[in-house]
Amino acid sequence: MSSLDPPDHAEIRAVVSRAFTPRRVAELESDIRSLAIGLIDEFIERGECDAIAEYSSLLPSMVIGRLIGIPDELVPVCRELTDDNMRKTSPAGAEQPAARSYEIFAELYDERRERPRDDLLSALLAAEINGRRLSEDELLAFGWLMLVGGNDTTTNLIGNGIELLARHPGQRPSWPQIPHSCRARSRRS
Repeated sequence: MSSLDPPDHAEIRAVVSRAFTPRRVAELESDIRSLAIGLIDEFIERGECDAIAEYSSLLPSMVIGRLIGIPDELVPVCRELTDDNMRKTSPAGAEQPAARSYEIFAELYDERRERPRDDLLSALLAAEINGRRLSEDELLAFGWLMLVGGNDTTTNLIGNGIELLARHPGQRPSWPQIPHSCRARSRRS
């Protein structure tokens, strides 16, 4: 999607935006809250956490996995592929994570061709741009784009938010105290 020109970009964006409509997000709100609370429950009794490793890197990957249609057991694998990609030091470093992602998405698309679901993978299989279906390469590349965008960007946003709220507790007067030791640490440090 990021390399498409208008009008193709607008058409594929319209397909993707259906996964993020207020109605769709509202449908997932209860599940997302449960996921968030479940993650916090894992460390709350300790009174400290690594906010990136134990929360902000996990929650987005779990949520984007549900939106895309990735089975729960593959979410950690996909998160690791994203992390491997973000740690690359040359373009060649992205080859292995992207190739593994393509393998995973090829299998998932095959499953959706047999049994469509209410997820982004099924929507992409049914999508048309200028009257044509997306090619296999376009579908696979789009899956990779969603992983990287959904995991890394949101992880950093949540981590930075936690850090700011920990430093400025007056900005969250009705929130429970966040232990100072739960400050976010940079994912890349």
